[in-house]
Amino acid sequence: MKNKVNRTPYFVCTGLSGLQMGIMFTWTYYRDFLASMFPSWSASRLSLIFSMHNITVVVLALVSGVLLRYLKPRTLVAMAAVMSLIGLGAFPFLPLNNSGAAYVMLFICFGIVAAASPGFGGIAIPAAYQPWVPDHLGLLTGILFLASGCSPILFGYICSLLIPIVGVLRTVQIIGVIAFLLLIVTLRWCKAPGPDVELPYPKTVENAASKYNYSWKEILRSPLFWLFFLYCCMARSIGVILQDLGGMIAITFGVAALLGLVTAPANGAASVIGGVIQDRIGLNKTIFLACGIFVFCSLLFILGNISGSAFLGVTALVFGGAGLGVTQVVCASGTRILFGDKYYAQNYSFMTMSLAPAAAGGYIAGLLLDRFGNYNGVFILVLSLSALSLVFGLMLVRSRRETQ
Repeated sequence: MKNKVNRTPYFVCTGLSGLQMGIMFTWTYYRDFLASMFPSWSASRLSLIFSMHNITVVVLALVSGVLLRYLKPRTLVAMAAVMSLIGLGAFPFLPLNNSGAAYVMLFICFGIVAAASPGFGGIAIPAAYQPWVPDHLGLLTGILFLASGCSPILFGYICSLLIPIVGVLRTVQIIGVIAFLLLIVTLRWCKAPGPDVELPYPKTVENAASKYNYSWKEILRSPLFWLFFLYCCMARSIGVILQDLGGMIAITFGVAALLGLVTAPANGAASVIGGVIQDRIGLNKTIFLACGIFVFCSLLFILGNISGSAFLGVTALVFGGAGLGVTQVVCASGTRILFGDKYYAQNYSFMTMSLAPAAAGGYIAGLLLDRFGNYNGVFILVLSLSALSLVFGLMLVRSRRETQ
């Protein structure tokens, strides 16, 4: 006889894990303090550390997909907790009288060791908790991204309180301890449900995980995977552009740069709302919803640019953030729905690689800005990427229906 379980702890643990995953982005709050402590460190050298951090996250996400074939998610989450404790906890030990040695130590501690935490956890966490909620897969995934998105704001505020009192190095160490504890308290529940657990069915048949489990070799040969990958690349490219240029776009429309950050709360809110919507209407329609939001966003940018309307410009930023939020949920939960449960961790680690080509969108937007000296080219790029996301989304849904 199968047993019913209270699944509330798994939602709570997902939220706590999401808070930990976003802690590393507090780097932006204390990098200037580090620069003042070590004047010989240029802005580019500091940026190199954060770039290395992001590279490590992506590489270890791929490694995590392989490791989860042999290790339990709980083991990787425990490793993520320890890496954040060691990587951030080492900050007070930077040699203040030797900037060269301090830089190397920081490069290793933050760029590699601390980065291992989101690298391991970013794959292990959804792999552990998603199987508990087949009926609320979108909601749980949305909570993960909402918590991750809010985390830098919350812990950035903590940094602003602690740095004047205990200094930047000790503050980062404290943040590392908090990051460690956030994951440690979840370990009891960080596991997949056993065969004796009774779980409800998805609200729509369309949201049920594929009965055929694609191995990593099979998804790389599958047109379905590449259409999904390209869809995510186009959609995430828009997100990269808005996250990079949002403040400057706001200024262009004659409002404070701070309003350019509205993409972040819109992203977080849409992650949860989009997840709930996906649970009810299915993955296919949610993909179209995300594409429609991006197209509407790009049209608002163009109309706002023509009319000089600040209202349309800020509204476009809100919709752009919302489109990214829905896309993040689609990417994380859709991987399980499209390619099955068994190899989810590996397959999702491949999907995270869509962030790499998506970063090219931000670079191209910068080139267009340099070339034309205004945002006309950037807004046309956003419209083009929105149209491409819709094209790949349509092809994806059609391909999925043909394979079912």
